[in-house]
Amino acid sequence: MRPSTLDSYNSALRKWIQPFFADMHLEEITPRTVTDFMAKKLIPANLASKTRRNIYNLLSEVFEVGVDNQLMVENPVRPRVHRPAVIQEEKPTLPIEKFWTLICELPTRRDKALVWTIALTGCRVGEALGLRQRSIDFDNRLIHFTHVVYRNRLIAGLKETRKRRRRRQLAVGLSELLARVLEELIDESEFRGPDDFLFHRPDGRPVEPKVFREDILYPAMGRAGIPVESRATGLHLFRHTAGSLLNKKTADLKRVQVQLGHADIGTTADVYTHVDLETVHQNAADLESVFLEACGGFGPILGPRKTN
Repeated sequence: MRPSTLDSYNSALRKWIQPFFADMHLEEITPRTVTDFMAKKLIPANLASKTRRNIYNLLSEVFEVGVDNQLMVENPVRPRVHRPAVIQEEKPTLPIEKFWTLICELPTRRDKALVWTIALTGCRVGEALGLRQRSIDFDNRLIHFTHVVYRNRLIAGLKETRKRRRRRQLAVGLSELLARVLEELIDESEFRGPDDFLFHRPDGRPVEPKVFREDILYPAMGRAGIPVESRATGLHLFRHTAGSLLNKKTADLKRVQVQLGHADIGTTADVYTHVDLETVHQNAADLESVFLEACGGFGPILGPRKTN
């Protein structure tokens, strides 16, 4: 289990599950008890649908362990009754002109390079911070994402969405612009060993995401006139923007899926691609042109008018 997943489970246990169930005897816990937990504890807390689903999954797993150890006769969690629906919402993106304004407002070349890297690859924040000198292949124009940084620790393998026998890795193309940005960043760095972090603090440790977000990114967004929204305008904003721009440019979800490293193309379609007004109008015009070409132009579209 990845450290981030374990931390998430421990947090859910401490904050939600244990306070409600800790003083109950196992034989007292029924499907109705679980219904009360979901209705009286989770729903009033106004949690995100994905968070409620994660707590539900963990609770069900806890009771399955109880059944397996013959501490309970059956699992009181009933999927058809208790399983929360997950609402996949489109993520916000940054207009391209605002992106350029923001780049100008970021204070250092390292800060600009970090944002450029996420925007031009669509990588996750932890993947960008896990990049080391050895990750960049200038000769073959590739970036190899093999590790993530989580709470200042370097962890092998990328985010898992399915169980695998080996740690997941990802290689994406290195554009000419990003190659120039990273070459300049490396030339200016005093940490040039193969295992040194690309984006580091003065002492060589990796950049801390929370500090970067609150002390550097948010103030720069304020100066650029970009509203700061909780859970919407962190560094992940540039990943959403990259996915949407690539989809608009190529109209090829498979290519976007590969670039973003999604196991499920449904995630790519539902969350990381956006349809703007220009695209909506263009779709209408393209459909119209197909029918008009077939009939040779505008004609009696609705048939002849009725006469009184």
